[in-house]
Amino acid sequence: MPAQNYIDIFAAKDRVTRILREMGAQPYSRLLMNTQLPEVVLVKVLELLEKENKIKVSSPPSVREESTYQPVSGAWALSGLGT
Repeated sequence: MPAQNYIDIFAAKDRVTRILREMGAQPYSRLLMNTQLPEVVLVKVLELLEKENKIKVSSPPSVREESTYQPVSGAWALSGLGT
């Protein structure tokens, strides 16, 4: 695998958890944009973090909506307050 295609999965996990702690719950599309990770890598990172119980996933009630991810603990940002 060429060096330019290498992505450190541990660094990617840290980046995702840091973003969720600093910014609060994020829908999948916003998390994809904020992390700037390839989609296949983000999917794998989210699966790993969910298995490690570091994030919660709220599944959408309808197919058109997307899942929202939030940290299990340690969130700094409060969502829904409009501040």
